Amino acid sequence: MVKFIIKGKHNKLSREEIRALFHATATILEYHNKHLESKTVEVNIIPKEGFKGRKTKTGTNVVGTAKLHRDPPLILMSNHQNFSNAATVIIHEMIHLYFWEEFGDEIEEKLTSTLTAKIKQDVIDMANVIVTNTYQRAAFIAHTKMSYRPDDEDFYDENQYHENHDDSHGEKYRKNKKRPISFLEAAEIVKRKKARENI
Repeated sequence: MVKFIIKGKHNKLSREEIRALFHATATILEYHNKHLESKTVEVNIIPKEGFKGRKTKTGTNVVGTAKLHRDPPLILMSNHQNFSNAATVIIHEMIHLYFWEEFGDEIEEKLTSTLTAKIKQDVIDMANVIVTNTYQRAAFIAHTKMSYRPDDEDFYDENQYHENHDDSHGEKYRKNKKRPISFLEAAEIVKRKKARENI
């Protein structure tokens, strides 16, 4: 997993939101077998004046850029955009880093911007999951060795099997489409069957 070193302050987004957007983008791209040689990416958040006078290929103002040929790679992004536009910049510049050898200079902006549009909602959805309960999870992780030790012998915490999740999202990719039922569900089925037989 890529480590992001983020410097500077955004006027509208929290540091947690920015980190989540970067990590969500990296996770999605790497899930689909795209990888960076560098395991670190620097991010500098700068005032929009830092891009003053710089224009894109289509003549619009530059609000972000990726500097590929340095170690570690660097992403510069403006500090004034709203969440949606900042997400676009982050995803767009990350795609530049991950695909710069594949896309080439002549058509890279069309390919990059189209892929940005295609995966943007998934990135935002994942980033929202990551940023929610950030500090509660951090406390869980920090306190694990100190606070969750067994009083006597080691054992498995059965709470890890508590069915409190929605597992429907990946269901269509499973070989066995039938969801395993829990002990309580099986007991309820037997109970209903016996009730029908006694009618």
